[in-house]
Amino acid sequence: MMNQPILQRYTPLLQALETHPVLQHWKPVLENQLRTAFTETRHGDWTRWEQILLALPHPAPGKICMNEDEIGIRTLCTNTNTSLSDFLEALHPWRKGPFRVNDVLIDAEWRSSM
Repeated sequence: MMNQPILQRYTPLLQALETHPVLQHWKPVLENQLRTAFTETRHGDWTRWEQILLALPHPAPGKICMNEDEIGIRTLCTNTNTSLSDFLEALHPWRKGPFRVNDVLIDAEWRSSM
């Protein structure tokens, strides 16, 4: 279906769309948009970003926090904050923040040198 490793993470969603009687027409649309979105042509740093994303630890289930000063994701496991911070810094620069992942605050213009 999709050959890029990061796109394979969307396979369950695409399979669910394919079998849904009302939403199945969205499957080819989303599949095409995903192929277009995750390319080096569109994002010059995509190859580097993809390697970082694939190396991220898989977090425990948590919750999304939308009623705070920043959009946040809180996982049940917080002992990976140091390595998580390193991964997140490697994905700089961040735009459209602020975000919070566990205890790591990411400002709108967060840079790895900070």
